[in-house]
Amino acid sequence: FNKSAKWARYKDLIVPLDTALSTLPNYLTKSTFTDIRDADGGKFVYEEIPKLKKLTNVEVYERLEQLTLEQRPPVNVLTLEKTDKGGIKATLGFEYDGVAVPYGKLAEKTPYVTIKKPDEDLIYWVKRNLKLEEAAYAELVRARFTPMQTNNLVIEGDNAIDFYNYMLPQAREKWKIAEADDLCEFKLTKSPLKIVADIDFSQTSDSFEIKFYSTVGRAKIDYDAVQHFFQQGQKYVYLEDKGNIEIPYNKMLRISSALSNVDALEVDKNRYMIKTFRSGIVGELEEQEITLKMSRKFKDFWAKISSFNSMEDVPLPQGLRGELREYQAKGFNWLWFLYSYGLNGILADDMGLGKTVQALSLLQKAREKDGQEPNLVICPTSVVFNWESEIDKFTPNLMYLNITGPDRKHLFNRIKDNDIVITSYALLRRDIDEYKKHKFRSVILDESQNIKNYESLTSQSSKQLNASHRLAMSGTPIENRLSELWSVFDFLMPGFMYDLSEFNYRYASQIQDKGDKTVETRLKKQVYPFILRRMKRDIAKDLPPKIESVAYCQMTPEQRDLYLDVLDSTRQEIFGKISEEGFEKSKMSVFAALLRLRQICNHPRLFDKEGQYNVNESGKFEHLKEMLEEIISEGHRVLLFSQFVQMLDIVKEWFDKDGIKYCYLTGATKDRREVVDRFNNDSSVPVFLVSLKAGGTGLNLTGADYVIHYDPWWNPAVEDQATDRAHRIGQTRNVFVYRFITKSSVEEKIMKLKERKRNLVDSVISVERNIGKTLTYEDIKDILSVD
Repeated sequence: FNKSAKWARYKDLIVPLDTALSTLPNYLTKSTFTDIRDADGGKFVYEEIPKLKKLTNVEVYERLEQLTLEQRPPVNVLTLEKTDKGGIKATLGFEYDGVAVPYGKLAEKTPYVTIKKPDEDLIYWVKRNLKLEEAAYAELVRARFTPMQTNNLVIEGDNAIDFYNYMLPQAREKWKIAEADDLCEFKLTKSPLKIVADIDFSQTSDSFEIKFYSTVGRAKIDYDAVQHFFQQGQKYVYLEDKGNIEIPYNKMLRISSALSNVDALEVDKNRYMIKTFRSGIVGELEEQEITLKMSRKFKDFWAKISSFNSMEDVPLPQGLRGELREYQAKGFNWLWFLYSYGLNGILADDMGLGKTVQALSLLQKAREKDGQEPNLVICPTSVVFNWESEIDKFTPNLMYLNITGPDRKHLFNRIKDNDIVITSYALLRRDIDEYKKHKFRSVILDESQNIKNYESLTSQSSKQLNASHRLAMSGTPIENRLSELWSVFDFLMPGFMYDLSEFNYRYASQIQDKGDKTVETRLKKQVYPFILRRMKRDIAKDLPPKIESVAYCQMTPEQRDLYLDVLDSTRQEIFGKISEEGFEKSKMSVFAALLRLRQICNHPRLFDKEGQYNVNESGKFEHLKEMLEEIISEGHRVLLFSQFVQMLDIVKEWFDKDGIKYCYLTGATKDRREVVDRFNNDSSVPVFLVSLKAGGTGLNLTGADYVIHYDPWWNPAVEDQATDRAHRIGQTRNVFVYRFITKSSVEEKIMKLKERKRNLVDSVISVERNIGKTLTYEDIKDILSVD
């Protein structure tokens, strides 16, 4: 038998040898061979036998066959000991059926483990699972162990403490752990480190102080020492009698960020002074589970400012005439709370809920408690007489001075002798130098959206006034952009919302451009204590419902033809101009073109003043006449709003011809008060014609129970304000609201566009969007499309 021979002889038989025999190992092709060495057994069992089975018939005893089929995953063995530098050294090994082998990069050269069991007279071999061994090693590296030049690993500092306390207990469940040294010095103390904040008002209530310290169990720890380790980026501090203490890194990071956000002034070691209007930081500390220790006075303040429902009931002023509704009394409590703590805010109740009487209650209470001092009320011209009327009705003991009209100059020297001084926004900017000479107890901005443009002279003038207390009142504190809210708060509490660029960076761009809900929530929390917003539907249980409907109108045939002709020429004009100059530069031309189309929808005479097109009928106007005749015949009274004075004049012509009584109010009306009183007191007058801009605010017209908006306005909030002239406290009947919309026209498309663009900042404070300021080129293409 020789593997180099090609033939073999057996007795008298000569046979060819299989060439595959040449691949047999040398020790198997000798004429005789002995048992395989133990060291070669694993290789023979796992590598040679499978090859032999492919070459020839191999007979394997059952006992050996079973051993080679069994898979034996190793037991991970980790030996831990201390290093000279205060770290932990790890030695990794593995056990296969009780036989230990070390981890090593050379394991591939000795992949078989010899297992000897003398008591069973048994020897066999197990193949190492190198994949599982490498996975165990990688797990230690992920735990931040660092490989050494040997196959050992080491971990130090915060990582060693992390491993010992958080990872090692989990490893014990599935690994075999051997501690060569006592590693208890890496244990964490059972008592966690807690941060405590002592909070109390400063000498005056316009600021408060927070003093930080820390505790472990009952022991008080120097907060400076903890802060030092925190600033060094360390996670643990070691105390001789306590052991390792985990620094609450995230809490301290949030504290540091919160102090920075409120411009806290460090007045002493770990003691910070903060403006009272920045008290929202206390809520942030609560969220971080900081232990708060408040003085009794501050605790009472915090309970009230963090929950409107916690406001205590303040006795109403003795000089107040009439009764406040329950929600009005709560509003007065809120106003008095702000006044008492030197804070300012926005009374943003829905239109018609009695913001004026709540403000007058505050002024009366302050007069009775703190003595006489002038207060300044600034409001739209149309509302001046309303303030006079409300003062006479509710606080007749308060002396007031109306500084309006051309002969007002001699009135300024009487300011100090009156409780309330009333002027208009238009006159404030002219007379600001006179008002700056005086110190007021309170300055109240009624319809405060008048200062929404922070660059306007009106806005800048209001912020120059000298007053101890400031109050803004508006049913729509935001109409289009968050910068409007910033402008109002810049009047109320300068610095509360930072400067404008910082506010835009922190809030406006994140919310308006990126839709960041987290930032939106943060802003809401910051302004929440200083804005009181109640809606009619929520609190005025006795207010009758408002039923709103759309009255769709068809154009007459001639009107339709004129409309399509103008639409066609308008499309060519507008898109040509946009193509030449771009959309932004063409916006004024776009609005002018849309105005022409809306005029035709109302009545062709608004567009064709000279009568050259000879179209004298309007489908919408005919619809209006039919509806008004029916409403009047049933004994109802109507407010009819239009933004076009000429349209109101056309209605007037019809009224005069048919003998229908009416009242009429536009921007040119001189005796506004007389006109309003006539309508409210004379039930025989069924209709009040009002231009939208002149009568949208400041009027109380509860004598009407029907409201008609003859033409749609870009901003739904303006329409709602006009509607609230009738739908307000004092109204005892259902109010029906109709919006007239011309079918298949720009009016219908504008209405649909408004529905799509209503919610810029509803999540911060409920308002409506003025879509006229956000029109896009795609919107214009849609509006000017032909159905």
